[in-house]
Amino acid sequence: MIRVPFSFIYPGEIEAVKQSATYEEWMDLDRLLVQFWESRSIPPKVVCTVWPGRERDVRRFNDCFFPELTRRGAIDVE
Repeated sequence: MIRVPFSFIYPGEIEAVKQSATYEEWMDLDRLLVQFWESRSIPPKVVCTVWPGRERDVRRFNDCFFPELTRRGAIDVE
């Protein structure tokens, strides 16, 4: 299970995130999780934490940080 705060992804900021110094590390993690999923057939679970009562669309988050897992339908979102 990967637990990440959702508060740092807001509409319009995705391109800024993709330009950040740490974005390639997220892509490395995405590739590693795809390899793990392929070898074990166990989907990783991503839990996005939000303030109570403030549900958000986490699809945008997954598309940004886990593009390959999302494309393959290999990610379980909670």
